[in-house]
Amino acid sequence: MTLLRAGIIGCGKANMARQSYGIAYAHADGYRASPLCKLVAAADIAAENLNALCDRYGLEARYDSAERMLAEANLDLVSICTWPGLHVPLVELAARSGVRGILCEKPMALGLRAARGLVQLCNSRGLKLAINTQRRLNPRFRWVRDQIAGGRLGSVRYLHAAWAGGDMLSFSIHWLDMHRFWLGDPEPEWLGSCLEFQEGNRFQGYFTEVGAIARYRMKDVLCQLDTGTLGQGSPGFLAVGDAGTLDTGPQGRFRLRTASGEEGAPEEGPFNDFEAAVTDLASAVLENRTPQLSAENGLHTVEMIEAAYRSAADRRRVEWPIGGDRDLLGNYTATGKMP
Repeated sequence: MTLLRAGIIGCGKANMARQSYGIAYAHADGYRASPLCKLVAAADIAAENLNALCDRYGLEARYDSAERMLAEANLDLVSICTWPGLHVPLVELAARSGVRGILCEKPMALGLRAARGLVQLCNSRGLKLAINTQRRLNPRFRWVRDQIAGGRLGSVRYLHAAWAGGDMLSFSIHWLDMHRFWLGDPEPEWLGSCLEFQEGNRFQGYFTEVGAIARYRMKDVLCQLDTGTLGQGSPGFLAVGDAGTLDTGPQGRFRLRTASGEEGAPEEGPFNDFEAAVTDLASAVLENRTPQLSAENGLHTVEMIEAAYRSAADRRRVEWPIGGDRDLLGNYTATGKMP
């Protein structure tokens, strides 16, 4: 079988002495383990970072620009592992280069308008764009979905998640995505929020809030996300139904509690989320189907964060579909200013 040729844009910085590696190394490990892909090239403007990754994975094709790699390396797939502010121009560049599939780190974009544009561009070109919300493929998180879908909690009334560090776009976006995934990917009915800002606060080059509380209703289930400074001291995850609860137990292992007792998520062997992500993208290309980590799902989470910004600005909840040309999120990430 011919393997799909893959490349990585953005090699990150590795500290070999501390065995600390950037996200690009996780993608590279995924490609190396995948039965459908072969990592053949990488690109980075920083020669030190480029050579460190290429030396570790035995890559001869190393490029000092994404443009050169996409023009010369004859790639089928590309991973985009740069800081978030570069995701949009690099997805656009890759889409126009003729690759068949793109795996972009989250968030897909720093604003709603840009995220919608990426989905439209990739769909118009018939290529597969996946956003790396890789928890959708992890057996632990799929087990939670199966307990909810199988009625083990009865009728689910409430989902709550918290992330004590970071912002909505780059960190707790995972929980927004999981709430949708666990409920069958519905659109929210409405969302209301409280955001906390600190002048000049940035993460990886973009302005962002320091804390958020968002409440939203999906599929008749009330959901809540607490993050950053407003997520301190909260439980990692809780689901409440009329016949049981699911939560984050000791060592972060999910547990189900019902009238008949308590059980934990099954013990799983080693699982490589990134191998699963790149393999699913490769099979989506080969089978001409939508990746499980679809760009549309990535877009929905950006819509939810945009709704949180609108709710905070307007001091009222936002109804779905949110529509309109407003892009408060995009404006804030670029300028650090709210209207």
